[in-house]
Amino acid sequence: MVETKAGDKLSIAFEKEGLFVKLLSVRFKIKNMNQSIQWSEHPGRFEKHLKRRSGNPLFSPERQRVSVDEIIEAKQKDHQEQRTFDGWFNEFITTIDSKLDTSQLIQLVQDLQHYIKNAAAIGGEASTKIRKLAEIEAQLLNKLDEIFPQMKEESKRIRALASQERIPFLAEAGMSDSPILKDEEPASLLCEDLETIATIGLASHTFPNYHPSHEEIMRLLKRGTDLKYFTKEKAKEIEVAWNSLGKVDVKAQ
Repeated sequence: MVETKAGDKLSIAFEKEGLFVKLLSVRFKIKNMNQSIQWSEHPGRFEKHLKRRSGNPLFSPERQRVSVDEIIEAKQKDHQEQRTFDGWFNEFITTIDSKLDTSQLIQLVQDLQHYIKNAAAIGGEASTKIRKLAEIEAQLLNKLDEIFPQMKEESKRIRALASQERIPFLAEAGMSDSPILKDEEPASLLCEDLETIATIGLASHTFPNYHPSHEEIMRLLKRGTDLKYFTKEKAKEIEVAWNSLGKVDVKAQ
């Protein structure tokens, strides 16, 4: 009877040991899977937001956790968007017609600005095409200035507006299927460069009820500092940029 109890205990001990080994094995596999997934050097918008969220205390605990499956799916989405954009870009570059009437020229500029904004949102390799597209845009706008010299001030306003719309953060957040949730915009913005923070800060200080608000940013900035996510020096840089009314020394970044 004693032997049976001892045997039962030994059996249970072995079962527990086996379960422990299995758990270690599973954890080891998960660790290896995480190590095998590398963030892209130039991530697209879906992967970029996962990278923002991963282990970032500015986000909710559940959103800080990023799975391997999520990363794989994000990369697939980004790859497909990139292929679609490349297809349009290659066709556009090879078929662009310099001999257009005025209405066609205006339509071309509008289409071009739409795709530049999309490239800024998509990110990754698509963003490398922006410079070439912007050069073409400038040439077309100069032609319109020649046709409508009386509209030069309006042309300046359009250029300025287009320039703001293609800021990557704004372009990303403005997409109908943006991975950035509305309540994650303040946290996401604080992951951006100082110039972007300064630009959004100007808009927030200028327009009532703008989102993210000054109060949201300051509250989140304090939280990030308290949690040691930001050093006091970095938090001060961000605060200065946010309150700079769009004027920030990018060299300080």
